[in-house]
Amino acid sequence: MLALLPGCYLSHERGASDVGIRAPDTATRDATVIDARTIDTALIDAGPTCTFGFRTTDGVTGMCAIGGGSTESCAESAMCICAARTGGTPTEVLACAGWDLTPRGAITLADFCTVSPPERMSLTEALEGFLGPESLLDVSPACAAVPALVGSRPFDLCGAIATELCRCMPDCDLDDALGSSCLDLSADQVGCIVREVFTTSPECTFAPDLRAIADHCGA
Repeated sequence: MLALLPGCYLSHERGASDVGIRAPDTATRDATVIDARTIDTALIDAGPTCTFGFRTTDGVTGMCAIGGGSTESCAESAMCICAARTGGTPTEVLACAGWDLTPRGAITLADFCTVSPPERMSLTEALEGFLGPESLLDVSPACAAVPALVGSRPFDLCGAIATELCRCMPDCDLDDALGSSCLDLSADQVGCIVREVFTTSPECTFAPDLRAIADHCGA
C-alpha cells in the first residue's frame, strides 16, 4: 500500500514535538540547528553525542545531534533533516520523515537502517548511503559507534496519515486530530487508521472524522 501513497508522502521503515527545533530562515535558508531530543523518548544518555552537518540538494543546511545510546537514530536523523527541509509544523516534518523511512523505489534511510538490533550499518554509513558524501558534512567520530536503527514506533505509517491530513487541511495537526500521539500508538492501531484513511482519501472525507476512526481502531 505504501508504495502507492500519493502527494508529499513524498520522500522507508517506521514524529514528534516541536521542542528543540529552530526552523530555518525561509528567506535566507541559513543553517539550522536541530536538537534530536525532539524525539526525547528515543534519546538515551549513553556514550558521546553524534553530530553531523548536512546540505540538501536544494541548498538547505543544518546540524543534527543524536544521542550515543539512541535506539531510533535513523528516525531522529530523518526528523532533523526534514525540519530543515520543510521549516514546517511537527505534523509536516513527520510527513516528510515518514516518507524517508518507508521502503520504495528511490534510496531512503530504510535501505540502510533496521528496526531493532542487530543493525546492518552504523549511523555514519547509513547517512552516507542516504545523503551521499557530497551532502554529508562534519560528521563526528561518535556517529560511527551509533547503530543505524529506526526503532519500533510507526514513523512510516504516521507519516502517511500526516501527509494526507496536510493535503486535506491547511492547518494540519495530526495528534490533535487523532486525540492522541500517533507515535505512541501500536503499529496495528496505526495500520488500521491508514486503511480507513486511504479508503476515503481522494475526497478527504476522513479528515473531520479522524478521531472517530482512531477510536474505531482502538487508539
